[in-house]
Amino acid sequence: MNREIWQVGTVTEVSPGQVRIAFDRLSTCDRCLNGEGCGAGVFARLFSRRQALITLDADTEFRVGQKLKVGIPAWYLLSGALVLYGLPLLAFITGIVLAGWLVGDGPLADLTGLIAGLILAGSVLMIMRRARFSRLNPKLQPLSCNSSGCAA
Repeated sequence: MNREIWQVGTVTEVSPGQVRIAFDRLSTCDRCLNGEGCGAGVFARLFSRRQALITLDADTEFRVGQKLKVGIPAWYLLSGALVLYGLPLLAFITGIVLAGWLVGDGPLADLTGLIAGLILAGSVLMIMRRARFSRLNPKLQPLSCNSSGCAA
């Protein structure tokens, strides 16, 4: 079963082949505000002061101000999170182990391990930032909106 996770956004900018979408802060979720949701709204209020913005490739014409649904298969989201958080952590641990193996138990072993781990993790993050994972590109579906709300 390949369920998709959907989020409603608003088009803020349109350029040839691309669209920039703004998502409301999670703190606007009624379920989270009532303590019935996943709890992400609590963290969103603590750390996020602005809307999330993302630029995506679009083969459909959209207009500024248009509401749309952005969807990604749940499995891709999970695997993307594992890659995004797991690879830098694995690189950090690998850097520490390699530095410990090369330096041994010298007076600067801990500092060397920390620096090596940070350098390796930072390198992996920089490589990942430049990589484009087209498989993770979300689906975009326009919503028809009127005064009573939006529908797919």
